[in-house]
Amino acid sequence: MAGLDLTLPTSLSQVSKTHVAAVLIPLLTVIPYFLFKLPSPTRPTKIHPGLAELPGPDDELRKRLKAIYPENFYEGGGYADLPFGKLRYYILGNELSPKLVLICGISIPSPIWKDVIPILAERFRILVFDHYGRGYSEAPETEYNTTFYTLEVALLMHHLGWEKAHIVGMSMGGPIACAFAVNFPKLVDGKVGLLAPAGLMQDVHISAVPKFVSSRIGFYIATSSIFKASGRRIYTQRGDGPAGEELIKLQQLVLPHHIAAVASSIRDGPLRELDYAFAKLGKTDTKVLVVWGTADSVVPYSLATQVLTHIPRAKLVTVAGAGHDLLITHAEEVGAALIDFLSPGTSDVEIATFGTSVQFSKEEESALVRKLDWRIMPLVTILYLSNFIDRTNVGNAKVGGLEKDLGLVKYQYNIGLSIFFIFYALSEVPSNLVLKHVGANVWIPTIVMFFGFVTFITAWVKDFSSFMAIRVFLGIAEGGMMPGIAYFLSTYYKRHELVLRIGIFVSASSMSGAFGGLLASGLLKIRQLDHLPHGRWRNIFLVEGAITMLLSIVAFFFLPGKPENTKFLNERERVIATERLRVETAGLSKTEKTDFKLVLRAFTSVNNWLCALGFLFCNIPTQGISLFMPTLLKGMGYGTIESQLRSVPPYVVACSWSIFVAYGSYRTQRRGIWVLSSSLFGIAGASILVGTGNKRADYAGLFLLAMGVFPLGPLFLSWANNNAAPHTTRAVSSAMVVSIGTMGPIVSSWAYLPTDGPRYITGNSILIGAIAGLFISTVALILYNTWENKARAAGRRDWRLDADDETVAKLGHLHPRFRLTI
Repeated sequence: MAGLDLTLPTSLSQVSKTHVAAVLIPLLTVIPYFLFKLPSPTRPTKIHPGLAELPGPDDELRKRLKAIYPENFYEGGGYADLPFGKLRYYILGNELSPKLVLICGISIPSPIWKDVIPILAERFRILVFDHYGRGYSEAPETEYNTTFYTLEVALLMHHLGWEKAHIVGMSMGGPIACAFAVNFPKLVDGKVGLLAPAGLMQDVHISAVPKFVSSRIGFYIATSSIFKASGRRIYTQRGDGPAGEELIKLQQLVLPHHIAAVASSIRDGPLRELDYAFAKLGKTDTKVLVVWGTADSVVPYSLATQVLTHIPRAKLVTVAGAGHDLLITHAEEVGAALIDFLSPGTSDVEIATFGTSVQFSKEEESALVRKLDWRIMPLVTILYLSNFIDRTNVGNAKVGGLEKDLGLVKYQYNIGLSIFFIFYALSEVPSNLVLKHVGANVWIPTIVMFFGFVTFITAWVKDFSSFMAIRVFLGIAEGGMMPGIAYFLSTYYKRHELVLRIGIFVSASSMSGAFGGLLASGLLKIRQLDHLPHGRWRNIFLVEGAITMLLSIVAFFFLPGKPENTKFLNERERVIATERLRVETAGLSKTEKTDFKLVLRAFTSVNNWLCALGFLFCNIPTQGISLFMPTLLKGMGYGTIESQLRSVPPYVVACSWSIFVAYGSYRTQRRGIWVLSSSLFGIAGASILVGTGNKRADYAGLFLLAMGVFPLGPLFLSWANNNAAPHTTRAVSSAMVVSIGTMGPIVSSWAYLPTDGPRYITGNSILIGAIAGLFISTVALILYNTWENKARAAGRRDWRLDADDETVAKLGHLHPRFRLTI
């Protein structure tokens, strides 16, 4: 302590800077702590006592309210004697109209509904319930407790003789509306409206100004005469006009009580930690409408994401440019949205952005989907069946003598397989971009005709050079088929519907093995067709190519174009087909011109890369089986024709299992768990082929292997499509995943070498490693998408909304409201 002068000054002249600092620093440190400290949220919390002491209707406040609003604005109302005290309420509208309960927030309760109530009163008998202070009533002080307030609403309805009513909650009235629908479902007439509902806010959502105002010093400053005048200037600058002026007068009238309520909410938690109210409502069948202003800074618009997460069935109306006072500034739009939703006959209305929504029932939508299924699915399934047969018939031709007749030696056959997949992969992205430009109804039949013709002229190849040229052109022709159909289906079907449809059409790949094997065995038995070089295997290419070209002609006439202008749907069906997809993403994904940034976005998506990696790994065993199953069966000791015939049953079982897995994924709306489950069969089957030389066991292993790997391609492809938007990004994503996945067959082309026969231990071991790789990729994808969804729910991606409207409209799958499929 030497050298430290602790002597207190005895006169003003002895006061030094050290003495001043010794006094001021502790004060400057401690005072802000007590002034601005926000305690951790607790639930429930007490309302400020002043709210229960607000004057009744015959006192000064009521007289001053009359100066602002017409004396006859409310037709009825009064006090209801309830067990908790006298509760004041307002009521208006025709007595014979449907009943509607409006539960207000804390921002000057019932008078704030002045502009929107007359619009609603034309259609409904309205009861206005003020939960904060309960209508400036004589009821005693209470705690903010949703259960308590819902009981008061129920008792008030009983007092008025109301048996049922629609419920609408504004701001802090939102959680109460949710809880009321859960606690008293028989009193709710099937529908709940939530207008910018609070209850889910966190510290990050509360700006510095309200935090300061809610502090002790902020309260006294904000209620001073100087700052009351500032409030008027702020509203004038916002341009709210006469309605804003009225709100200013009201806020100044009861400003101390209002700020006390806000302070209580911010400090103690009613704006927060009410997730349970929304989550419980989300588990019921109640129809819910959510209305939110995109410029809401009090209860941020980004919280709509969390509300829709808790209530997946909810429909969202976004009011562009509206703030938290949207009932004043956009009364007509909010009123019209509520009337559309609450009116009889619109129980299943799908709503997106206000002013562009289309009303349709679930029955209409179901009928449309059935019509799409009957028109689209059989055609694309048959087209993809012919595509896969034309791709893999080279394996049947190999067993029939192709290598010998063409003079292929050593690894030339494997080189021919590889070159096909290289050009197949390179053509996929450009093909999908052309498809998006010209339309699937033109492009898909065109490429079907192209690869059908290439298959047809394969019957005339004579040597290795011509064989290589044919495989190059076949790869270019077929490359756009799988991603093209996947993207085409995504323009007609919702995200959760897509996996089943992709599963059905890709199941044709397994059925192609069955049909291809039967067809090849028959064509190898008949005599060689005239005008062909030597070799009955040429019959396979000639006949199958001709059939494919005929199918392409059928596709030109029957494959529909874009849903907004296709002729096989009537005008009403075209509107529903277009609107239901836009509504699914709450207007986040719209048809747009091809933009390089949107193309690039597909290549920067973690979801796409992991799907592509998984698709690559699953393609190694899938294509390995497709190309070499007759070879594997012949290695087990079966003859040429018997090998073709025995390849049929594993494909039939695999096809059935693929459709079952796709249906299970569709019903559960999950992808990852089905990939992991099915892949275990594949590992078991490949392990049997490696571990035993028993003929029957190996044949059983082929069944398990085919079951394990054939369902996975559709899951990865639909997974990528589900998590990609807008349309340009989705088109590129599907092509990108298939392109990268096509590298897998290049590996499988070299997995089964002639020197490794007859058991092909090395090739089957490669298949085990590939399935293990896709298993790991799937686990990583599940973890990443789960983490990203939690980040969006917590508001950590809301910064993406700080951009112009055009940029936000193109966010697609990057939008904070978009939820990634897991």
